[in-house]
Amino acid sequence: MILVKKIVLFFVAAVFLMPNFVQANDIDDYPTMAVLPFQNKAAVTWNHFGNYAGTAGEDAGFELQRSGRFEVIEREQLQAIVDEHSLNMTGLVNPASAVEIGKMSGADFVAIGSVTSLTAKSSAGVANSGGMGGTMAGGQIYTVSAKVMLRVVDVKTGRVVLYGRGKGHSDSSNWTVKTSRGSGYTVTIGTVEVSQEQCTNAIEKAVKDSINGKDGILAELDGRVK
Repeated sequence: MILVKKIVLFFVAAVFLMPNFVQANDIDDYPTMAVLPFQNKAAVTWNHFGNYAGTAGEDAGFELQRSGRFEVIEREQLQAIVDEHSLNMTGLVNPASAVEIGKMSGADFVAIGSVTSLTAKSSAGVANSGGMGGTMAGGQIYTVSAKVMLRVVDVKTGRVVLYGRGKGHSDSSNWTVKTSRGSGYTVTIGTVEVSQEQCTNAIEKAVKDSINGKDGILAELDGRVK
């Protein structure tokens, strides 16, 4: 009889304690997310703009944290882990390597992003000097367009559980580019020269769209992607 009671107590205790050992954060249960630097897959020469694809990951981390759906690991903490293990964080762009950094950081999921396209075009318009001179006719309007892809990998399984894609664009006048040229902060995309700030804005918008937009990961998470 005593043995039977011990067995019953054992199974009762196991029922209450088991969730503490086997339950991990699901994608719907405020999981911890590690965001890796974005990879540049855009077929352009960026000049002074070459490193921004990597730091676009910080924009993604900010948007993911602000969504209230994830706890994002600080970039400095993630970099410290990578440095400790003598890894190159910019090379961690496939699901297998992402899983490794996810395990080392204690993350439930890892976000891998890339800038897939960055294009520019010009068209006739009215350029605004932004100063006392007002507007000047016959100017050019420059439009930079960016596309971003975002994948979320489950550290437990190594599977990609969410996909997001986003678009963003930014317009500026030739006066803006002329001002930037004096400081050396311009980017040549094909034959079009645009300001670095304009490229930054376009990519930031695309990153935000890949998370919050109609084809973003939150839309897929909520079943809103058609």
